[in-house]
Amino acid sequence: NDVDGRGVEVESSTGLLLRPGSGLRVLHKELGTLALRSRFMGRPVRVARQVVAALLEREADGQRAIFCSVHLHPEGQVQHRYYKKYLQGLEDVVKGAAAVAAAAAGGDKGDDESGSLGVPVFLGGDFNIDPHKFQALTCHSPFWRQFALCLPAGGDSAHRCNPCARGDFAMVAGGSWEGRSLGSADFGEFERYAQRVTRSVAHPLRLRQAGLQHERFDHAAAEVQDLDPAGGRPEASAEAEA
Repeated sequence: NDVDGRGVEVESSTGLLLRPGSGLRVLHKELGTLALRSRFMGRPVRVARQVVAALLEREADGQRAIFCSVHLHPEGQVQHRYYKKYLQGLEDVVKGAAAVAAAAAGGDKGDDESGSLGVPVFLGGDFNIDPHKFQALTCHSPFWRQFALCLPAGGDSAHRCNPCARGDFAMVAGGSWEGRSLGSADFGEFERYAQRVTRSVAHPLRLRQAGLQHERFDHAAAEVQDLDPAGGRPEASAEAEA
């Protein structure tokens, strides 16, 4: 589970979805946590998100690569001087998966003291920061210097309500990668889809709320019927008060 901005643990799930029939299989997965200290209503809180890296193998030729779906906290929540420390959980899961890949190939632990990787890696998702600024904040790390930006063609990659309109991108090491933004440039298609989802979810919620109100009305009506003709309380209630 994650810990939200209030410092409250909330139910959540983190994973990587593989399309059926893609010819990919999971060899190993590494779980980690991205955590930081923040404040909520004047009090210090710990905020955290889970992260997972998966080592995949293509059945056709045995090619292996590490994939990780990234969802970082907004840049404004993390002081720049602590940004590399904040990313340590992400670095650890990638290095852990790389070590398993190296061991499976008969090599050493998969990374040296500088964190060198021996397998292609794709980290993609919502970094919540401008891609070039992310590079600038991590350029002094030997581990992160192995990665190159992979920016989706087609303009802005995130909805305007996000902290950064270009905050959805990928960091890649090894291999050859490319990407493109899907949908309309003004996110109109996404907004219409979101409205349909909201309506479909809101309808059963309204029905449930109406059902609860009906149950309360029936319960209140039953209590009224239990009153004696003189307007007194039900015997059970009178005994309870006594």
